[in-house]
Amino acid sequence: MDIIDDEIRRLYLDPCWSAAEIAAHFGCGTSTVYARLDRMAVARRPARPRQHARPGDDQLRQLYETEGLTLR
Repeated sequence: MDIIDDEIRRLYLDPCWSAAEIAAHFGCGTSTVYARLDRMAVARRPARPRQHARPGDDQLRQLYETEGLTLR
């Protein structure tokens, strides 16, 4: 599939696809998508906050003290 710069720009800006989604659509790597966006002077969106699977210290303490759970 040909990778067209205007299509990359449109997907990134209009429906707000992620670089990974665009790369999968075109069968290329995210570095290719970002290089094309940089070449077209398209500003990158801020990174999405990562979801942490690990509970916080307060939650761990509560589970240990009130639920009697072990560190395992």
